[in-house]
Amino acid sequence: MTAQLTFLGGVGTVTGSKYLLTFGGQRVLADCGLFQGFKKLRQKNWAPLPIEPSEIDAVVLTHAHLDHSGYLPLLVRNGFKGPVYTTSATTELCGILLPDSGHLQERDAEFANRHGFSKHRPAAPLYTEGNAWNCLGHFRVCPYEVDTEVTDALQIRFLPADHLIMESTYGNHLHDPANVENALAETISRVAARVGTVLIPAFAVGRVQSILFHLQRFKVFKRIPNLPVRSQLELGLKKENFWCAISLTANPISATRRRSMEKMSSSLPRWVVRMRKSCR
Repeated sequence: MTAQLTFLGGVGTVTGSKYLLTFGGQRVLADCGLFQGFKKLRQKNWAPLPIEPSEIDAVVLTHAHLDHSGYLPLLVRNGFKGPVYTTSATTELCGILLPDSGHLQERDAEFANRHGFSKHRPAAPLYTEGNAWNCLGHFRVCPYEVDTEVTDALQIRFLPADHLIMESTYGNHLHDPANVENALAETISRVAARVGTVLIPAFAVGRVQSILFHLQRFKVFKRIPNLPVRSQLELGLKKENFWCAISLTANPISATRRRSMEKMSSSLPRWVVRMRKSCR
């Protein structure tokens, strides 16, 4: 059977990932992301796909970031009827990210209408929070190391990959290697010495948790003063917990790392958002 792979996004840029696999009259979309960034890129989200959503048999999601999942509400609204296969962790994260994305789309449209800077009258959201909730009903959880039938001619199994298709964020630019931990610790210590405040903008899912992990580790090992840390998170994340999905078979944690995590979770920093466990 001959298979054809068509790139509908994630080419020439790092967002909008959509890879259409066509074989035996069947069509499966790997990832379904939003274009993000410059206006010229965001406008691509409004352009119709070169295939009718109703003709796509299934979607397979690699992970939850909106540049890989954020187009799903629009795909469903425009006629997609099939299942969306992914892991349990991705399903849970999409349950946070997609409704929030719809909320932000509605808020941006309302802001444009209030201030009259859109050429459309009225400005409409790309999709709504309701559209996002509706698309979540299409999700089907796939366990690791188990074959899942996507169509009658295609099975998938989530496991370490032999081949990886991904965007090249840095392209052909060479970046000097840098010790990010040292730079962050030194910056915080320098600002603290002059009684200043460090403001760190970061994506709420993934990046904020990574920064909190490093800040907590810096405190435990006395690399920065015992400063108060304030973190304001939206996206419906629980105020009292960060939930970390860890597959011990796919990502084994060494005994040393586990002891380090336990040591950090036992200390008592002053958080607005408090971590019971640290993860990276």
